[in-house]
Amino acid sequence: MSSMDGIRISMIKQFLIATHIEMIKAFRTPSFSLPTIILPVSFYLIFGLLMKLGTGAAYLLGTYIVFAAMAPGLFGVGISLVRERSTGWLDLLKASPANTVVLLVARVCMALLFAVISSLLIILLAGIFGNVHLPLSRWFALIPVTAFAALPFATLGLVIGMYSGKGGSSALANLFFLPMAVLSGLWFPLQVFPEYLQSFALFLPTYHVAQISLFTVEHVTSIFWFKHIAIVSVWTVIPILIILFVEKAKTPGWPHNSDKTSGA
Repeated sequence: MSSMDGIRISMIKQFLIATHIEMIKAFRTPSFSLPTIILPVSFYLIFGLLMKLGTGAAYLLGTYIVFAAMAPGLFGVGISLVRERSTGWLDLLKASPANTVVLLVARVCMALLFAVISSLLIILLAGIFGNVHLPLSRWFALIPVTAFAALPFATLGLVIGMYSGKGGSSALANLFFLPMAVLSGLWFPLQVFPEYLQSFALFLPTYHVAQISLFTVEHVTSIFWFKHIAIVSVWTVIPILIILFVEKAKTPGWPHNSDKTSGA
């Protein structure tokens, strides 16, 4: 086995261990885990099943799994990183033999997994109590749609967590969370908003991933796949580029010099 193969195996092990630890940490933080999972589910139960707002349970199934994908990244990744920065724990991790990039990717995966857990509960409610009937393939397709929806908010959470102050991080996360949820038509159909706000939704990742989700639940019959995927991808990549730019400016050679086990 070459040294490069050994490094790759070591990084994979680090990633699996780090992701496992992040999941345990998240579940052991009820102030994060309970609202993240229960809030979207309870909203869907109230507005989608009991009140039947919008066009009913199928429409809100498509939009609420996107809503469920937002909080894990913004709050689970972002706010937890801020807290660890303030206690010095993040600096200790950077100085440890662990690969910094692997640790950040593990946090992103934690956010994706939490988003999927919440969306699975919404899917169960829709299928059992919402009278939503879809082919089996469509039900399963909602899982990667949820993960895709969570990506831009997980990378945005990294930026918030690594560079915002402790006092303003929650406000900054909510500045993205609430307006994007409302103005993208996740809670109410866009048609209830003025025309200028409907146009504003076209720039938001939540709107575009919601269109993919609504197509998956057969609420819309055709979508512009490339445009929707491209805009969500741009929102995902921009925070990564910000991190690369800032960290390279602070530490020349980053992220390559973050692999502190390569010389072992």
